[in-house]
Amino acid sequence: SMEQGQKMKGPKRPREPRYEFKTRSEVDVIDDGYKWRKYGQKPVKSSPHPRNYYRCTTANCPVRKRVERSIEDPGLIVTSYEGTHTHPKINRPKNSSGVGWTSNEFEGPQDLWSQVQN
Repeated sequence: SMEQGQKMKGPKRPREPRYEFKTRSEVDVIDDGYKWRKYGQKPVKSSPHPRNYYRCTTANCPVRKRVERSIEDPGLIVTSYEGTHTHPKINRPKNSSGVGWTSNEFEGPQDLWSQVQN
């Protein structure tokens, strides 16, 4: 017998590994080389800064990220990534000197991308 108000749910998806980064930044949106679409925002208890939710815009890519300001230090942005990208990066992060980029990562039209952004 089902209890009142409970819905039948399918098997739970296994949780993807979550990675958390803290970055000192004045701006809330940090360019990490991927394109994101914001799909939600939630107030955070005891913080004037909301938590923002994003998903990767590439088709069938399961990655999501949460971005919020640290309660202890509002100068820090806490970004949590969940999942693994199923595709190469779309653009180089700004201020990247190319260090740490491996040859299997997308080296495509970032010149075009930088023109679009400027």
